[in-house]
Amino acid sequence: MEQQRLLIVLRCMKNCGFDHVGAFLVTLFTPAKHGDASPAVTQIVSAFLQKRTHPGSQPIDVLELMYSHPKAEAYDTRGQPIPVSFPSLPRHSRPRQERPLKTLPIVSSNSTRGDVLDWTLAHVILPRVDFERDQLLAYENGLSIHNSSIKWKSILEWDASKLQDIAALQAPTVFACISTLCINKDSRKKLESAVAQSQPQSSSEVVGCDRDSTTMLPTPGVEPTVTADAEELQLRIRRDPWLVTTTQIMSALNVSYQYATSFLTFVGCILFVSNAPGRIYRILGRLGLSVSHSTTLKRLNVLAEDASNRVCSWGQEVKDGPPYVFVLWDNVNKRKKPSQITLATQDHMNNGTASTVIRLEDIPLGALDLLRRVS
Repeated sequence: MEQQRLLIVLRCMKNCGFDHVGAFLVTLFTPAKHGDASPAVTQIVSAFLQKRTHPGSQPIDVLELMYSHPKAEAYDTRGQPIPVSFPSLPRHSRPRQERPLKTLPIVSSNSTRGDVLDWTLAHVILPRVDFERDQLLAYENGLSIHNSSIKWKSILEWDASKLQDIAALQAPTVFACISTLCINKDSRKKLESAVAQSQPQSSSEVVGCDRDSTTMLPTPGVEPTVTADAEELQLRIRRDPWLVTTTQIMSALNVSYQYATSFLTFVGCILFVSNAPGRIYRILGRLGLSVSHSTTLKRLNVLAEDASNRVCSWGQEVKDGPPYVFVLWDNVNKRKKPSQITLATQDHMNNGTASTVIRLEDIPLGALDLLRRVS
């Protein structure tokens, strides 16, 4: 019965001058010129595109049916699917051998499924990645650092979890692609199983649960509780794939924008504290994981000025009265060992003194008066 109805519709289309289904769909979804549009046609098309039809017959459902249709795939003589080609990829996304070519090779696709993948990647995903990159580089996210604007506050308040939330919320396409690459299918099943086991087993134990349905209704004014299993879920992972995803995004942003160095500066400070040799800076800098040794020194000098200004402000406060500060002094010896000792290159020892200023709070007046304690 359905096939007979379709046959009648297709014959009517043929009689109306539409040679095939594609010609009808192109005419249907091409915006009509001003004054030539039929109100009835406009309303029908608008209802379809604005998802005012029944579920299962909406635009995304039609696209999914076309993409998954058996005839949308092309097969070779052995009955195997022909590999999908991406002729619309831009030059920067091509293989290494194709990027220098003046004329990029064009390999036509033999299947509708391949055309959909190629169009989606070149005209939807890649432009979306450009948009999300600009979103991440916004000033309020704090991912960009200039030498003159760096403060100790930005180093001490560096939070990987916060950066992960920024990346996942403002760049969901990029975060989803890289996290999918980091998490294999078996790990995804384990994650789903662990989350399912951490959920309450009985609906009667959930506050605000509708007993007549399987939907958990939140109770107004009551925060949702998180079980211990859900809190310890990430602790059982040897390597955090979401942290890897976040750091890869931060490194990639620095390649496209030289001032996006918040994560790289943090790594550079760790390398300096660890007395890492210069070749480690060069290797990690080449990989986009750290700033150079010279940049690290310049930023440490700026951080030293910031610390000096803060200490001076605290000293002025102490001079005027409470609060008090406690100063710790310590000798610092830093040994620099060359890779090969010769007469011209030998071990070198740098000596200095470091001080730690601790701001004291809630100290009673006169509690640190030495003369009063001695007497």
